Amino acid sequence: MSKSRKIIPIVVIAIGLLLATGISCQPCSCLDWNPVTVSWTGSSPETWTGDYGSTVPISWVSPGTAVSINSSISCSEGCQPSYTWEVTKSAGSPEEPRTGVGLPASFSPASAGSFTAVLNASCDGASCPPATTYIRIDKIQVAPCSCQWDAVEVSWPEGTGFATCGAASTVGPIVLPPETAINISFNVSCLPIPDCLLGDYDWTVTSPLGDSVPTYEQPSTLPWYEFSFTPTTSGAYDVNLEATCNVTPCQCNFQVLVQQETLTLSACACDDFGAAEESPAPSTALLNWIADNYDGPTGSRNCDDTSMDGYWAHTFLSLAPAAGCQIESATLAIIINNNDSAFENDTMTLGFIKNNDSLWAWSRYLGPPFTPNLDIDLRDTEIIVLDLAAEGLLDGLTSNGFLDVAVEDDSGVDCATLEIVYALQ
Repeated sequence: MSKSRKIIPIVVIAIGLLLATGISCQPCSCLDWNPVTVSWTGSSPETWTGDYGSTVPISWVSPGTAVSINSSISCSEGCQPSYTWEVTKSAGSPEEPRTGVGLPASFSPASAGSFTAVLNASCDGASCPPATTYIRIDKIQVAPCSCQWDAVEVSWPEGTGFATCGAASTVGPIVLPPETAINISFNVSCLPIPDCLLGDYDWTVTSPLGDSVPTYEQPSTLPWYEFSFTPTTSGAYDVNLEATCNVTPCQCNFQVLVQQETLTLSACACDDFGAAEESPAPSTALLNWIADNYDGPTGSRNCDDTSMDGYWAHTFLSLAPAAGCQIESATLAIIINNNDSAFENDTMTLGFIKNNDSLWAWSRYLGPPFTPNLDIDLRDTEIIVLDLAAEGLLDGLTSNGFLDVAVEDDSGVDCATLEIVYALQ
């Protein structure tokens, strides 16, 4: 007898495979459209996002630039969307419809008016309801824009000055007390009016050392804008103003010449000859002079060093006043320990050393018996305060822009401080 075979219908096998692989037999369906995003370029790139069915107001676009419409739709599980789109003009000068496949949709309007953007979608062949967005463009900007800067107002507690844009312009010199701010007020108009509109604006301030200076926006009455910065050193500060008229960049550059009212410089900390010795900073010319004119050790001893034999030397730099300014007063304070040998001939000297043959402009013995002297008794420590105007050194400070200070050769220095006050000429 022959054996019978069991036959399993093919359709049952197919259903089993579908269930095993998780493939759904349900038809694809459309879910929800996501928010619509419209992008364009006016005075700067701009974006609107909202629900379809809305009207997007655009005040103007630059000629030849595109308006972009983008969105997406969600499909049921396992289904993928595909897109087509059409943009038609519903009001204004007629224009040919634009169509395309895929998103985003993009068109370049030739003239102002109202446009209807229809995004069509299907989920693996299943048609979805369209997403329609209405776009109203008020103006196509054709004329090139230009920038018209008003005179920039520069103000500080004691005065006001003005800078002119479009030409090399300098405000100052301004003599400022420490930690005093300077205010900058500016206005730029975009021409022609009303086609050109002011877009982004910004500013930067660069110090005489080349680093960026912090600025702070101040309350102001439009169309004026105002900010402030606080100089920390003397010199020329570069101010750069930037703006856009539609897409046209605008710049205004000028300098503010600042002279700090008071300059205070120090050599070492005043610590009553503390144990931690610190190094003064003599110039190369001063070190060369010591090496050529002194029979003892070359170089400079440290602050707080009271050992025998050696020069203490320091150079105060960058003292010259800004153009239009003058040094009104200068005061040097120095703490000296007279540790001289039995000869009692140690000296303090001031001057402007430029080469090995330079002569000191001012010299005093530290103490008796020689004169003139600073009246520091042997082994005593004194604070010496000198009015450099009374000592006849202001002209030298102004013309040379530095001051050399030296004490020799068995005596020590704790610290030295130079304070200069500047004023307008």
